[in-house]
Amino acid sequence: MSKTKKIQRDKRKDTAHGASVITDAAKLHEALALVSAAFAQAGVAWRVRDIASLIDQELVIALQVLCNNLHELECPVPRRAYNLIEEVGRKYLVGEFPEWLGVKSADWEIIKPQVTD
Repeated sequence: MSKTKKIQRDKRKDTAHGASVITDAAKLHEALALVSAAFAQAGVAWRVRDIASLIDQELVIALQVLCNNLHELECPVPRRAYNLIEEVGRKYLVGEFPEWLGVKSADWEIIKPQVTD
């Protein structure tokens, strides 16, 4: 399944407000799609597939793995990808969730210097 179709599949209708709401998983899939070329250039395109699988199973772990990989590989991160990662991360901050279930802002802020416009 293509990433675009996956994002479309992950969209949900918010019937109470009549607006389309994109799920957190869809946001991370979009962010991953935006950085997938950087993984390919680094010679680790297979990591995209692994992270995509994690998004569908363990969203918080996927966010951490994505950020750690981007940092480790020194990949450029488009601003849109960073904003999506940050938006999802803020929903799962430690304090709102138990420490073993949540993330810390440092998990995504580690890639902030790599953000490109």
